[in-house]
Formats: sequence, C-alpha cells, structure tokens
Amino acid sequence: MTEIAKKIKLFHTLLHATGTMPNKRDMVGSYNVESTTELTEVQLDELNDRLFKLKKVKYSETSAEIRELRSQVMVQLNRCGVYQDQNDWEAVNRFLLDKRVAGKLMYEMNIGELRKTAKKLRLIADKKIARDKAAIKDNVSLN
Repeated sequence: MTEIAKKIKLFHTLLHATGTMPNKRDMVGSYNVESTTELTEVQLDELNDRLFKLKKVKYSETSAEIRELRSQVMVQLNRCGVYQDQNDWEAVNRFLLDKRVAGKLMYEMNIGELRKTAKKLRLIADKKIARDKAAIKDNVSLN
C-alpha cells in the first residue's frame, strides 16, 4: 500500500470516528477537487491533522466560554437561515467550511475564531434581515 493510500484510509477512518462523514465532499472540495484520490500528500496531511484535532476537542472537556461562543454562532446561523431544521448539521458544516465564513468546522475553532465567526455571522444576518424588510416594504408599496 502506498503512502498516499494509507493517508486516504486514515482520512476515512477519522471521518467515521469524528462523525463528519457527511461533510467529506465539502472538506475535499475545499481543495478544489472532487475525490480524495486527487488530493496531494500535503493536503491529506492537513485534512488528517484537522480531523485528529477535531477528535481531541470533541471528546475533551470544553470551557463555558467556548460553549457560550458556539451557542452565539448557532443563534446567528439560525438568523442567517442556515440552521432552520434541528440537527441539520450538514448545512451548518457546509456553510462554516466556506473559506469566506470560517473555513473550519465549529469544533475546530478556538475562542478567537469563534468570536470572529459570530461577529461575521451577525453582520451577514443583519444584512439579510435589512434586505428582507426592504423587499417587504417595496412589495407593500407596489400594492
């Protein structure tokens, strides 16, 4: 088995261990490829490192501050319309993995990244609400 094949196998093992298999396409897609076989060895190392860290964080004790910041992020995701259905983590993870938003899964973010993401999402939600209000106002004035 080649070194790359071993890393691909490890990647899939870590996806299962962390429960992030539904996000495989998004994670691989963040490197502008469609399959793990198209990833370079360096890219596979980066993904595997991220999943190792996620596995560690997911099963360790989290501070009250991190839990509060994650809650703030979820509130803003709800305001943005991303987290409409309870337990729709696939949509949440896909949105957060976008490099323009966070480029990471929520469990991968440290305190500073969570604060930055919550602020960014608050701005996005405020703009969305303002656009929605303007659209309603325009629609009412047309009638």
